[in-house]
Amino acid sequence: NLGWATDQGGKILQVVSNNVAGGSLNDTSSSSHSDTGLSINITPSATSSKIIVTLAVSAYHHGGGGDTGAEYLVQRKIDSGSYSILTNVTSAASVNTFYIAGTGNMEIIMPLTFIQYDAPNTTGVCNYKLTYAATGGGSIGLSTTNKNGIATAWEIAG
Repeated sequence: NLGWATDQGGKILQVVSNNVAGGSLNDTSSSSHSDTGLSINITPSATSSKIIVTLAVSAYHHGGGGDTGAEYLVQRKIDSGSYSILTNVTSAASVNTFYIAGTGNMEIIMPLTFIQYDAPNTTGVCNYKLTYAATGGGSIGLSTTNKNGIATAWEIAG
């Protein structure tokens, strides 16, 4: 009998997953944030629930002369509201950012996984999406790697 565990937080209430075919993901050379094409919806069963989201892609970073870089953000929308950067992400310029310097045109393919904690305080549909921006004049190819993007969301009892 695990009576001591009754009504304690931390139990996994539901798990949802979205597997997006690599060719369906987006590419960008824009320095403004745009959709990668990877997102996930989850509807919490209680306002006290916590959500953990993982978003994984394989990214081809290239161009930009000798330098290339990227910024990635996880954003959330509740029901038909607007997207917002989550509270533990402080700014577009300082989180989930990387920069590669070198000589000549840089090319690198790398797997990237983002893990985000959220306490949305709602029982509405929560949509989480991965956005990105190319920096240093380079480009980011998600469709060109032909690797699937995988998003998973866990609802944890609060």
